[in-house]
Amino acid sequence: MHRLTSDPSLEFCPDFTSNIYQAIRARLINQNNDAQVVENLRAVWVVTNNTHKVQWQRQLREDQAALTKQQSLVHEETKRQLQASLLEEDRKRNPLKYIPIPDRPRPCNIHDVLISDSAFQRVVEGQYVELYYWTGWGLRADS
Repeated sequence: MHRLTSDPSLEFCPDFTSNIYQAIRARLINQNNDAQVVENLRAVWVVTNNTHKVQWQRQLREDQAALTKQQSLVHEETKRQLQASLLEEDRKRNPLKYIPIPDRPRPCNIHDVLISDSAFQRVVEGQYVELYYWTGWGLRADS
């Protein structure tokens, strides 16, 4: 269906008794009188106008739905860009937070894990162990 460009509820029924519509009335007048022809033309116009009004309302609803969808897409895109910029800013401030973690199996034997005896004893007892004892410098210093 074609798209309406104006609201049909603002249109007025034309005056079918005027001379402009004389040719149309002459074609339809063979079985009816002039008043019946005018009334028939007016009825046809009213039906067509009502159809256009329904189409206009549907068109307005579709336009509103499209506008709402477009606004939500713009909102989601803005939100996604903001999150990406915050993540990028966090990566710049905390580069160690985002270092890659190697994908390898966990050591299954405790002797494969390098830890000093005193730090291991603290782990067994459930005490706090500073990160320093897990590094190469801590292992060398504790030996």
